[in-house]
Amino acid sequence: MYILGINAYHGDASACIYKDGQLLAATEEERIVRVKHWAGLPVEAVKFCLSEAGIGFGDLDHIAVSRDPWAKFPQKVLYALKHGMPFSSIRKRTTHIGGVREIVTDLAQKLGYSGPMPETHFIEHHHCHMASAFYASPFEEAALLSIDGMGDFSSVMRGVGKGTKMKALDSVTFPHSLGFFYTMFTQFLGFPHYGDEYKMMGLSPYGQPKYVDKVRDVVQLLPNGLFRLNLKYFGRLKTADWMTLEDGVPKVKPMYSEYFTEQFGQPRQKGEPLTQYHMDMAASVQRETEEVIFHMAEDLHKKTGMKNLCLAGGVAQNSVANGKITSNTSFERLFVPPAGHDAGTAAG
Repeated sequence: MYILGINAYHGDASACIYKDGQLLAATEEERIVRVKHWAGLPVEAVKFCLSEAGIGFGDLDHIAVSRDPWAKFPQKVLYALKHGMPFSSIRKRTTHIGGVREIVTDLAQKLGYSGPMPETHFIEHHHCHMASAFYASPFEEAALLSIDGMGDFSSVMRGVGKGTKMKALDSVTFPHSLGFFYTMFTQFLGFPHYGDEYKMMGLSPYGQPKYVDKVRDVVQLLPNGLFRLNLKYFGRLKTADWMTLEDGVPKVKPMYSEYFTEQFGQPRQKGEPLTQYHMDMAASVQRETEEVIFHMAEDLHKKTGMKNLCLAGGVAQNSVANGKITSNTSFERLFVPPAGHDAGTAAG
């Protein structure tokens, strides 16, 4: 049995192929088209996977897409109506850019295939993240934690995995997102591009967390083991207008509000030097990010009693934080998959 996994119309578009449960090939579209973080339809990645497997599109038994347009559908509609978004915008946000339901049809057309279609499955984004970590891990059972910017209207999902089964326990719903928090400060420090967050992580060791108390007002820990954002600091979340696709390239718009700049100052502009203030701010944001991750992980340990943790999602690419988890929580063992970012959802 052949199964094709796809991450499409989302950052780091990718594809993979399984034969009888064994992964044969996987790649990101950017590796072939040479466009960083390509977020369109992964046509070339699919061609590569089919070629590696020695089969054609018609030989596939199943196609799994790492998006589910119906996930949290009522919350999406209620949020849009609450904030006065028109019906056209609601429809766009609930079906996602490019139309998730059209992905397989579009892909077949691009490949010149017009025969019977393989059975298609749409899997919630964070379930795919958790699966990409748990099923690749050496653990028979583990607590699962997926943290990223946003996928299918959730930014965090926690769960448990045992044997071949996974179960979601809870989640954090849009607009609250640790990924958005980190991205906003990354932009503030003068790194505006999609995927630039690693630059702030790399800058953080050069500073001291002098402003961590001030930063804590932006993201607040909750007694249930999760968190919420102080939305006064964010300028585009009410209308969900923070990202566009331009020829397959994701473009992130400035996320900070006027209130943010009143509290933290003007964003660093291109060509301006990095000052000690910027380094100390990076250290402060990194410290607070770690505190939120430890908070969620430790609460998950209390809820599950498990000693193993599988971590995935874009925020799980923060290797500085990852290296501190077992020394700052009750978990004994940690597994982060090699493709913990969105490309890995194709495998999950």
